[in-house]
Amino acid sequence: MGYTVIQDADIALDATLTTAILTAVRDNTEAIVEGLGSAPSVQLAGLSASTIDGAAAALVTENLAIQPDGQSLLRPFDEYIVHSVTIHNGLTNSNTSGKSDADITAAGFTFAKGGEYTLAILQMSTVSGNDKVGAKILIDDSIILTTEKTFGVNSEFITVLNTTIAAGEELKVKMYGSTTDAGWGFSRVMVLVYSSNPFRDDVGFGQYSTYIAGTQYNGIGAHFAPLPNSSTYLQDVHVV
Repeated sequence: MGYTVIQDADIALDATLTTAILTAVRDNTEAIVEGLGSAPSVQLAGLSASTIDGAAAALVTENLAIQPDGQSLLRPFDEYIVHSVTIHNGLTNSNTSGKSDADITAAGFTFAKGGEYTLAILQMSTVSGNDKVGAKILIDDSIILTTEKTFGVNSEFITVLNTTIAAGEELKVKMYGSTTDAGWGFSRVMVLVYSSNPFRDDVGFGQYSTYIAGTQYNGIGAHFAPLPNSSTYLQDVHVV
């Protein structure tokens, strides 16, 4: 099977509809999809639309409860992960190394394809119940979502946002918080970005920012998700 050019004369008025023409129509469709021979290529504009299925916030929460290994966050409701942003404030089991106001902003991520996306936002403090942490989602430096500050040791809080993002727009994730303790314990904010488009612009790794004892470090790491109510992750992060 290959691609056959159908001439105008073959489909002109009163032209005979032959088995060869019908076979070419059938085979050409498959040849274009599979990129065979001289078949025309599918243009990028035809692949650029990204749509979501409008999954409710409860679905992610329920999946997390059903699959406590966290795999549901890596591939929930048959969507594809596009990007991940993780922010850590302080060191695990330490209450002195974090930034006292938790004001930490990760580096920006620019979307190559416009469309609708699902953002799963996770926030958690794991050392002190006095540490309150929240997240702000910014597109081109404009805040589109601010989650409420939550607290409580080992209590993961998940928010799901369905939003439209244009090609070329920049996503930034900001942690914010407050504490009544003398120092800040360990906390994290994570945002996982999904699309139902299998041609999403996933580059295979996400962003990782951490603040430790007065210095913010920015790096990259493979997409990963935390074990629920834990500081343990499914995949390691590699700081560069």
